Amino acid sequence: MAKANIDHLIIIKFTSEFSNIPACDFLKDILVGKIGTKYLVIGHDHHFGRRGEGDFNTIRQCAKDLDFTVEQVEGYQTEDGMISSSLIRGALINGNIEEANKWLGYPYAVSGQIIEGRKLGRKIGFPTANIKPSSEHKLIPANGVYAVEVQLDNRKMSGMLSIGSNPTVNADVNFRSIEVNILNFDEEIYGRNITVIFRKKLRDEKKFRNLDELAEQMGQDKQETLRFLT
Repeated sequence: MAKANIDHLIIIKFTSEFSNIPACDFLKDILVGKIGTKYLVIGHDHHFGRRGEGDFNTIRQCAKDLDFTVEQVEGYQTEDGMISSSLIRGALINGNIEEANKWLGYPYAVSGQIIEGRKLGRKIGFPTANIKPSSEHKLIPANGVYAVEVQLDNRKMSGMLSIGSNPTVNADVNFRSIEVNILNFDEEIYGRNITVIFRKKLRDEKKFRNLDELAEQMGQDKQETLRFLT
C-alpha cells in the first residue's frame, strides 16, 4: 500500500452490529458524514451493507440525495472467468504460477526465515535452504518444483524451489517443506530472511527409487531453470 502511494487507510472493526447497517445508512453516516466522500469508485461486483443490498444501483440512488458521484469499474474477463481473488487463489493452489502471475499483474512471492533442515540436499550436490514463511496464513502454491528468483539481502539470484513432503526420503505424507536451492551459491545463511519469487512450475513432486535418480532429475531441473531465468 505504501508503494501505491495511498494517502489514507481507514480500518473499521467488523462487528455483528456493524454488519446490520443498511447500505444507505453506511453511505450517509460513515462515507459522507465522517469521511466526506465526494467521489466513490467501486468494483464490478461490489456489494456491502445489510444482506449485501449495497450494489451499484443502490449506491447510485443514494448518491443523488447525498451529493456524491459513484463510478463502477469493469472487471477483467479471462477464458477461465472473471479475474478475482478466488480465481487467483485457485491458480496458486493448483500450481498454475504463470496464470496467477498474469492475473495478479506481478509475480507471486513468499518471504520467510531460513531454518535448519535435515541437510540431505548436500549429500547429492544440491544444498537447500528451508524456509519458514513469515505468516502462517500465507498461501503456499501446490506441491512441486519451481523456477524462482531469490532475494537475499540486496542480492537477487536464480534458484529452484521444492514444495512438498520429499517422498523419496520421507514417508510422512503430512510433512510439508519449502526448500530452495540457490544456484551457484555456497554460504551459511541460517536465520536470515529470504524472499522467493515464483516464475514457473517445472514439474510435479515425484518419488524416485533412490537418491541417484533424484540427483539426476535435479540436474535436469537446474538446466531448465537456467534456460527459463537467463
